[in-house]
Amino acid sequence: MNFKVDISTYILTVVTLIIGWFLNILAMRFASKRTQELEKKKLLQTKIEELANLVYEVEKSYRKLWGEIAVNHFSSKQPLNMDGINLPFDKIQILINFYFPQLKPAYNDLVKEKDSFGEKIFPTLREGDEKKRSELFKDITRTHGRLEKACENICSLSSGISQEIM
Repeated sequence: MNFKVDISTYILTVVTLIIGWFLNILAMRFASKRTQELEKKKLLQTKIEELANLVYEVEKSYRKLWGEIAVNHFSSKQPLNMDGINLPFDKIQILINFYFPQLKPAYNDLVKEKDSFGEKIFPTLREGDEKKRSELFKDITRTHGRLEKACENICSLSSGISQEIM
């Protein structure tokens, strides 16, 4: 048997192979890009959850510390119990700097309130004059409220970011 194939058949075969090869490359690239996007979303979701947990730890620790100060206010013989106080500000800052820079203003507010709280703790504990001590305690109570609001603000913004990621 003698097969005669004209040049147009060869050209058609080569063009079909090139088109198939090109479509295959596009499909692999699309699948790879989709996988990368999913992995990025999963990583961001994990990091936002980690951030929310750390902020919750800060809030819980300051609530415990405020409670200890209140006990100390009414009974100055009690030393502050610092067990269970966890203030992972360094980890929070790293997460915000690397993954969520849009939270920097809220984080700066939290740090400002943390510093304000810290500045007011020791004068409250050392003050001997009951009237001044009561005023300092009221002031630290207000500061504690602002600190909790700053934590809640970061958690709220984190929740919004989490919704955007999904």
